[in-house]
Amino acid sequence: MKFRYLGDKDNMQVFGYDFRDGATPDVTDDNAIKRLSGNRFFETVEESGEGEETPSEKKKPGRKPKADQSE
Repeated sequence: MKFRYLGDKDNMQVFGYDFRDGATPDVTDDNAIKRLSGNRFFETVEESGEGEETPSEKKKPGRKPKADQSE
């Protein structure tokens, strides 16, 4: 599973994995996956079929927008 660091530091190393300049290392350690999944400064990255990486869809905090009530 791949993760991306969302914080403001340019050079971050956690659990022996380097997250430099937006790098998305492949994390294989089960403990690291569990801990990074629950950390707000990291997001999972899913690989698409063509090998392109796309960030996972996360729900944003806050209320849902009001429905358009135009008549």
